[in-house]
Amino acid sequence: MKQRIEKSNSPSNNENPEKDSTVSLDIGKCYRFDPENFEINIQNTQYANSTFIQVMGQDVFIDFLALPGTKKEGKMTADATRIYLTHIQAKKMADALNTILENTYKAGQMETYPPKK
Repeated sequence: MKQRIEKSNSPSNNENPEKDSTVSLDIGKCYRFDPENFEINIQNTQYANSTFIQVMGQDVFIDFLALPGTKKEGKMTADATRIYLTHIQAKKMADALNTILENTYKAGQMETYPPKK
């Protein structure tokens, strides 16, 4: 996607000829990279032993909860992280998670997992 920025020839711009120029920017170049130059930057981690999932018209959100929580100022408080996904990404995640869990279970590499029959 190219974005074109033009500056007008107003009297205040006549003082500097560089202000009277047209600049063409290819915004897409900012997002191009070689696969070997890609790395994941995990910004935070949190343990979750429960989830709450809500499907809405535009997206899906998943709250990852650490329960039972702790008491703060007289109220029970559970730490949570909310992730928003498109419907397509939520479906891909559900399918991938199901496949990974079934394969790991079949290989005997997890403590317990009651797969659906």
